[in-house]
Amino acid sequence: MGACGTTSTADQPVIALSYLMMGTASNGNPLCGKTVTIHNAKTGASAQATVVDKCMGCCNHESLDMSNSLFETLNGGSLTAGRVTSGISWYFND
Repeated sequence: MGACGTTSTADQPVIALSYLMMGTASNGNPLCGKTVTIHNAKTGASAQATVVDKCMGCCNHESLDMSNSLFETLNGGSLTAGRVTSGISWYFND
C-alpha cells in the first residue's frame, strides 16, 4: 500500500512523487490521484500515470519512482536501463 492509501500492482501505470514535493501529508495528500504525463526524450515514448505514493529515496523535486510496466513503456520495453537520470520530463495533467 502506498502513501496515498491505495494498493497498486507492477502492471499499473503509477508513480511515487518525491517526498520533497509530497511533504509530510500522506493519506489525504492533495497530490494523491493526480495524473501526470511523462516523456522520455531518448526513446520518444510518452505515457500517463497516477500518483499513488511518496518516494523517500527521490533526491529532488523532479524525481519519480514508477511501476515496472510504466518504466518499460518509457524505456523500449526493458527494465535494464535502471535509474534514468536524464531525458525525462513530466507535468501534471490537471
